[in-house]
Amino acid sequence: MRYLVNQPAIPEAIQLYTAALTHHAIDLTNRQKKIWQFCLRNTWALPPVDAALAFDEKYSPVRKKIYIMLAILETQPAYNDHFLPRKRAAFFSILIFCRLLMAGWRCIAGKVIIWLI
Repeated sequence: MRYLVNQPAIPEAIQLYTAALTHHAIDLTNRQKKIWQFCLRNTWALPPVDAALAFDEKYSPVRKKIYIMLAILETQPAYNDHFLPRKRAAFFSILIFCRLLMAGWRCIAGKVIIWLI
């Protein structure tokens, strides 16, 4: 969750996520299970792995798990500031450009991580 909103998880979001995955079972292949387990053990790897999967496998079951958490976070009042529009400073476009560059590096790093798993 910290990957998506840069904040610790609140108990309600964790409960909803667990219930959602129970209700909507996502079948993972053995390879995908290894990737998911690796990301759970090494949370630093989730952003690059997600970037790499977004490039190759947009509808990967691993990414579906991330999308479910994102959908839950959007509905939680504790995380409103992350999803509602707000005024930004003029230099914000420079930050967006830097994040786009970082996304490219994450994709490359994610490819390497997936290849090594």
